Amino acid sequence: MFFFGVILLGCKSDDKPPDLIPMEKMASILIDIHLSEAYTERQNLRGDTAFSFYKDLEYRNFQDHGVDSATFFSSYDYYVRNIQDLDQIYEWVVDTLNSEQAELRADRD
Repeated sequence: MFFFGVILLGCKSDDKPPDLIPMEKMASILIDIHLSEAYTERQNLRGDTAFSFYKDLEYRNFQDHGVDSATFFSSYDYYVRNIQDLDQIYEWVVDTLNSEQAELRADRD
């Protein structure tokens, strides 16, 4: 019983990592990550080649945003435990991607 209580205390949602990425910046990083995933899928690469290609893009995205992977993933883990914040972040992500898609379609017409 004690162990279970310790685990629950360790999962408190207000335990912010010291280097928490602000929500707006997190949204921007996630936009680039989702675009990189889509770009990787369109390359028709297989297995390890696709994984390596994507990881290179991910690394560049982190560099472009001035974060490392450990900071990104600890921040992402925090936001997963704070679902209202994550919902807001993904609302921005989806709105931005939809807006960019609409602009691209308008440019084609």
